[in-house]
Amino acid sequence: MRLSLLLAAGISLFAASIIDPSPAWAQDPTPEEIERFQGHLQQGGTLLEEERYHEAIAELEEARQIIDHPRIALSIAGAYGDWGRCEQALYEYETLQSRDELSDDISERLERGLSRIQECVPMGKLTILCEPQRAVLNIDGQSSACPFEEERRVDDYQITVSLDGFQSHQETVSVSSHQETTLKIELQPEITPVEDDAPSDMDWIAMAGFGAIGLGSAVLIGGGFSDLSSRNRTGEIAAAYGQGDGARLAQLESEADSARLRTAILYGAGGIFLATGIALQFIDLSADDSSAPQAGLSLSVSPTAFATTWRW
Repeated sequence: MRLSLLLAAGISLFAASIIDPSPAWAQDPTPEEIERFQGHLQQGGTLLEEERYHEAIAELEEARQIIDHPRIALSIAGAYGDWGRCEQALYEYETLQSRDELSDDISERLERGLSRIQECVPMGKLTILCEPQRAVLNIDGQSSACPFEEERRVDDYQITVSLDGFQSHQETVSVSSHQETTLKIELQPEITPVEDDAPSDMDWIAMAGFGAIGLGSAVLIGGGFSDLSSRNRTGEIAAAYGQGDGARLAQLESEADSARLRTAILYGAGGIFLATGIALQFIDLSADDSSAPQAGLSLSVSPTAFATTWRW
């Protein structure tokens, strides 16, 4: 049985039997003060049974302000010891020890308390808050729910908080005696790597192929207009010849020669660009699907036959 349960039982009996003062702490409380004194003692005993040490000690301190009885000091010291506040417990015992005219019963209980305080384990309150609250909390390899609030032995603890879709958080927290350690952890969303949208070599080949096809088509169309222009010059040349206009005839023949040369250049260049673009598209298609049947021409010759095969 924990010492706090024994303290709670002793406090209840003490509250029921009050007042039995001795000369060292004799007081003359009013009936109202006695009633409040007993109320604080009984409430303190109830809180000790529930191991709500901080509130229990506060009630006992209120009672001590009314009547400073040694039994209250023993109860407060014992509560501090159960709570893991070893320094405060020792302070209460030593303060009581310095008082005069302690009864034999009080002195015996004081000695037992001082003996037990040697085994006191320092404790501290650890509070961890997580955001998001559904995050998984891990303390020294043990999973716990978050938010977390518990008395822990004074020590260093490795804290890990994780949740799918968020970056994990790790840190070491130190729990100190007689104080609360609060840790608030807010997880950050995972950063999704941005895919590299830069075109590959094959993408550049395809783009160059389409560009060459477009340019070749435009140049061929220009060659068509140039060809049409040179043909129009033919009719004008015939008219000038019939009129015997030598100067006009020479000018028209010169323009016709230029138009024919321009047309030949445009047709040649357009054909080259168009063929290049188509060839680049074949290269890109073959790279995209190396297992697909390739276009080509094959020949087979035998003593009795000659055959050609076109593959597409």
